[in-house]
Amino acid sequence: MRVEEVPPDTSFSGFTIRGRLREDGVSSTFLTHLLKTRDARALLANGGDGTNISNLSQKKLAALPVTIPDGHEQATMVKKSDEITT
Repeated sequence: MRVEEVPPDTSFSGFTIRGRLREDGVSSTFLTHLLKTRDARALLANGGDGTNISNLSQKKLAALPVTIPDGHEQATMVKKSDEITT
């Protein structure tokens, strides 16, 4: 889930990983769509550990290989994804 603006008094669950983009030129919408793909979800699921609840650490999430295309291509991919999923 992507949230554009979070009120300053917001609290987060212990099971929530909050990410912040540190690179200019990366669309948060593109990254959200990318992380919802079958391949990304499989990599994340295989990286989890735990007994009953699969834990996904920030370290494992940060190690996910992500190729970032240029801004125009990101926008094109988001548009195509939106057309397919809506």
